[in-house]
Amino acid sequence: MFPVIICISSSFFIILHRLFVLQIINGEKYAEDFEFKITRTVREHNTRGNIYDCNGEVLTYNELVYTLTMVVEGTYALERKRQLAINSVIYHVTGKLNENGDQINNELKIETGAEGNYVYTVTGKELARFKADIFGKANPKDMTSEQRNMSANEMINFLSGNRKFALYGAGKSLYSEEELQEYGLPKEYTREEVLTIVGIRYMLSVNSYKKYVPITLARNVSDNTVAYVLV
Repeated sequence: MFPVIICISSSFFIILHRLFVLQIINGEKYAEDFEFKITRTVREHNTRGNIYDCNGEVLTYNELVYTLTMVVEGTYALERKRQLAINSVIYHVTGKLNENGDQINNELKIETGAEGNYVYTVTGKELARFKADIFGKANPKDMTSEQRNMSANEMINFLSGNRKFALYGAGKSLYSEEELQEYGLPKEYTREEVLTIVGIRYMLSVNSYKKYVPITLARNVSDNTVAYVLV
């Protein structure tokens, strides 16, 4: 049994907090450096509570809203294991979110376009700023010509590659069958899965300078997702 900490900061605000420990196929526990929070709030449509009409039908009501957030903490002796662990947690948790019909928050400025190609969702200065952030440039003018002109397909290949978010391998080699089995990862991903994992890794990287501030994975999640994370 893992600890659940309940903190009440107001009459309508409860934080349910626990460590999410990923159960790997071989039974060993990893990812104690991954922290998930379910935040339970009441969205007040009326300060006086529920209001009913003369037939007893609800006119206005207070709605419970659950938000799932994620923080990556701790360090790893090997970069390869860190990449595998982070991608594995994201893959399994977002898979459950999709299974439960929850909307995953993704701030990556890329989506799937026509004919299966990736396309940017922004243009002009906003696109230049997005690219500069990925390449660690304070000024977009400091990007190389290659970086500045990188297509969305090329950007996804870069972000999912061994030198960045390492979806298929890390360093100079691909992940072995044993590594993939150990971390419960597939050899190939769908285009949607690539976008999801790369998008969340991007959000974590943008947030890296404030390490212990969580990113939001999903808002208004289902009761099934709450149970999956908290139980």
